[in-house]
Amino acid sequence: MSSTLPKDIASFLKGKPPLSVELFLQFYNYYVSIGADYVETTKTTVAFGEKRYCYIYQFSKTFVSGVLRMSELHEDPDLFFKTRQVSSTTYVHHFCLYESNDLNINLKKYMKLALSKNK
Repeated sequence: MSSTLPKDIASFLKGKPPLSVELFLQFYNYYVSIGADYVETTKTTVAFGEKRYCYIYQFSKTFVSGVLRMSELHEDPDLFFKTRQVSSTTYVHHFCLYESNDLNINLKKYMKLALSKNK
């Protein structure tokens, strides 16, 4: 595990499947590189931002699943396997990462959008 990871995240990742840790670290490092500065763990997730505009909630042997919370609905079936409105101003967009190239230009665009709306 990277020594630059906050202690709570490093502890959270212990015992998780190696592929899911690798995918999460790639996702985490990209988010931090574009300005994510508040990350915390709960019992079952790693959440970004005080308002939790993004969180990773499933660490499987073959993938990780996460959610981006945004103020607009973005229909992108190649990227989001489920989208829904959870309040009058919030839509959740569920995604999975199976391999490193799943963190692609499209997902990065939505990651930046979620971050920019919650800074």
